[in-house]
Amino acid sequence: EEFVVDVLFDETQSVPANYYLGLDARAALAEADNLAALSGEPSGNGYARQAVASDNVDWTNAKVGDDWRATSKEVTFTASGGDWTAVLNLFLATSSDGTGKLLASVALSASRTILDGDSLQVSLYVSVA
Repeated sequence: EEFVVDVLFDETQSVPANYYLGLDARAALAEADNLAALSGEPSGNGYARQAVASDNVDWTNAKVGDDWRATSKEVTFTASGGDWTAVLNLFLATSSDGTGKLLASVALSASRTILDGDSLQVSLYVSVA
């Protein structure tokens, strides 16, 4: 919320060239979570946060009911060289590392352990009401 109002109204934040989708294993999601609250984000074995450009190619905006929704392109996470521990959540951040801001999180439909060579395809949407 803070990032949105900072970008829209006082320009103390700027829109980054890319946002990043990542996976983690927080047992519960809380509104106060930030990047430091992430736990169980995979490390190694081919894991990296996936870039999604902040443009109308990687995001589609549409009105859904009475709300506006921005939906990211689909990205693929693939384990390579070993398994990843179970992940529970997809998140959207402003950086590819521990700096920046955590903008949104959503629980996956089920816990996922990504085995060596397996892939998980995901996209994320953000609604504004």
